[in-house]
Amino acid sequence: MSEHDVFLALPSKCCDSAFAGPHRSEFKALLDELRRNEVDVYCPLEEVGWNATAYVDDPVVTMKSRLDQISNSRHVVAFPQVGEHTSSGVTMLIASTFERDIPLTIVLCGEDAFASEWQLAGLCGLSKQEGGDCAIIFYTGSVAHCWNKLRNRVCAERESRKLQVGSSSDCPWGEQYQWYWDNRLNFFSKWEDPDGNQLIDCDLTGLYTVKPELISRDIAEHLGGNTVLDAFAGVGGVSIALAKAGKSVIAVEKDKKRVDMLKSNLSLYGVSDSVEVVNGDIFDVYEQYNFDSVYLDPPWGGPSYKSRDSFHMRHFKVGGVTKLRRLVGYCLNNNKDIAFTVPNNFDFPEFSTFCRKYAEGRGAGSSVSHNMSLRWGKLNDRVLFLTVFLDTTRRVAK
Repeated sequence: MSEHDVFLALPSKCCDSAFAGPHRSEFKALLDELRRNEVDVYCPLEEVGWNATAYVDDPVVTMKSRLDQISNSRHVVAFPQVGEHTSSGVTMLIASTFERDIPLTIVLCGEDAFASEWQLAGLCGLSKQEGGDCAIIFYTGSVAHCWNKLRNRVCAERESRKLQVGSSSDCPWGEQYQWYWDNRLNFFSKWEDPDGNQLIDCDLTGLYTVKPELISRDIAEHLGGNTVLDAFAGVGGVSIALAKAGKSVIAVEKDKKRVDMLKSNLSLYGVSDSVEVVNGDIFDVYEQYNFDSVYLDPPWGGPSYKSRDSFHMRHFKVGGVTKLRRLVGYCLNNNKDIAFTVPNNFDFPEFSTFCRKYAEGRGAGSSVSHNMSLRWGKLNDRVLFLTVFLDTTRRVAK
């Protein structure tokens, strides 16, 4: 059985002219574009001549055959039909791709996709899984528009993420932080020189809050805009990645000692000229700067966040959830793209509901259209956190 670049799973109802979602003509155009880009695509629905009945009944597309084809694909893209039976099908797809270590992108189509309850429940369950490479994209535009968002994820080869291990030593801040210490070279590849002498300027809070370097790079590559506001910059992990991705960065950090660490680390990575460092409270200064997008990683309250069954917006240590909601609302209402990193026990429906209110124009005076996607932050086959991306670049007048 030949290997395919992409396994494309489509809803059989797209063959029905009365179907409210994307029609087969759009998917045919998508297949043509993929093949023009020399992407080898296997689409079961296309294989049976776009015959919805054959798609269900033909042995070629039985579950076993689909799983065999999935196993021989480098990436799976699914456009599930939102409905009462969708959840079980998506769950099967997630399980099969996770088991086979195959990247999966799920695209939820149609005007009602953003608010559908089943995928919100599924997201919460997925966020607690210890593995997999899955992105979930909500969109209300055309298939062609969605494909522009998928192109880099599907066409690019996955980077080989070889984990690094620092020199064996006890964590200077205590054994309860040993895991973070052992992974210090994954947080900063320049943490120490070949002799084990520390080069990175970092305190304990910086150690357990900084994001792994490769994941920070992934965030930087997927966040749009030329000028990015890093709202809770800390010791600089994401600011460095943003600068190395060619963006101009405004890095805001409230703690003066950590500001000095941030500047030192920017210098070590040679990106000081691309980053404006601001010592201040983000909630006092964000309206003073011009920026295209914002990266949000508000304090979670230390490793103890893991003990919560569900992490809510009010649990961020920012001096009140109203401030955080106002900042997110400001960005949504002013066409600022957002990347928001949250714990893997985050109450996603709460955040989704808040964003949907702005999408519907409540209190904003206009209707803001945006696409949402999720990316898992994974290290050592362990899901550490999620990053929610909101693309708010399209605006529709009310």
